Amino acid sequence: MSKIKSTTINYIVNISIILLLVLCVYLIYSLFNKSPEVQPPPETISQIPDSNNQNQSGRKLQIDVRNASGVNGVASKFTDYLRQNGFDVVEIGNFETSDEDVTIILDRKGNNKKTLGKISSALGISEKNIVEEIDKSLYLDATVVIGKDFNELKPFTESK
Repeated sequence: MSKIKSTTINYIVNISIILLLVLCVYLIYSLFNKSPEVQPPPETISQIPDSNNQNQSGRKLQIDVRNASGVNGVASKFTDYLRQNGFDVVEIGNFETSDEDVTIILDRKGNNKKTLGKISSALGISEKNIVEEIDKSLYLDATVVIGKDFNELKPFTESK
């Protein structure tokens, strides 16, 4: 009886080894075999946001959006709009006050006007409203402080 048992165990072990070898050969083959690259459909390519929204180091402009208008939901609408236009919104929230009349862009890194002009142009804000307020402790390029004039800016005028 023990001879039959050991033969069966040997048979199972041998089959397991063969299966593992086949699996290893397949994995090695798939590692070295180049699979064809899949191209997205043309309509998907046209929906990719503009990659020109970059800072001087070549990465996307990182923005903090703060609501100072006193109206709920405005920062979310601005965030969605900026992301659709290729900006990297990393934070969203309320500003320290809620009675700002005009929307401004705070320069947090000492970017040149042309770089932050991309944000002002996307939102429809005058470049005069770009204020240098450098804060190296914030790891972002700019803070958009939304004022009570938000209804006149592109996130609201273009969606109507």
